[in-house]
Amino acid sequence: MSAKDSLLLLAGAALSFLTSLLASFVLGPFLQIFSHYQIIRLASFVCPRFLKTPMFRHRRWLMDWNIDGEAMPSQTDGMTIRSAFDFIVGEVTMTAPDGAGLRSFLVARVTDNRYVTGRWYDEGQGRYFGMFQLIISPTQKFAAGKWCGTPFYGPIRSGAWLWRKDS
Repeated sequence: MSAKDSLLLLAGAALSFLTSLLASFVLGPFLQIFSHYQIIRLASFVCPRFLKTPMFRHRRWLMDWNIDGEAMPSQTDGMTIRSAFDFIVGEVTMTAPDGAGLRSFLVARVTDNRYVTGRWYDEGQGRYFGMFQLIISPTQKFAAGKWCGTPFYGPIRSGAWLWRKDS
C-alpha cells in the first residue's frame, strides 16, 4: 500500500467520524425539536420542484370518511395537503364522533406513485390516532382506502376514507 493510499484511507476514516458526530450531535436534537410534520411542511415550501407525485401539488382536498358498523352518516371535511419528495403532510379539522371539532394532522409516504400509507393524530390531546392506506386512482383525481385507529379510551375502529380534489 502506497503512502497516497494510506493518506486517502485515513482521510476517509476522519470524514466518516466527523459525519457521524454531526449526525449524532446536530441532526438528532434537530429531529427531536421538529416533528416529521414540520420538516416535510417546511420542505414543501423550500423545494416544490422536487415533488414526485403531481397529484399532491393540489393543496385543497375534501375527504369523505365513515366508521364501519355505526349508523353515523359519512362525513365530509376539508383538508390541506403539502408535499415534498415522496412525503405528504395534511391538516384537517374533523368532526369527531362525539360532535367536537378536532384538529388533526397526517404524515404519509407515497410509494410507486400509487399507494399512500401513513398515520394520523389529533392536535395535542392524544384522543385519537391511527394509520391509513389509500390507493391513488389512475386519473389522479382521488385516492380511496381504509383508516383504522382508536381513541385512547376505546376500541379500535376503522372505516372507508376517500380523498378528492376540491375544485
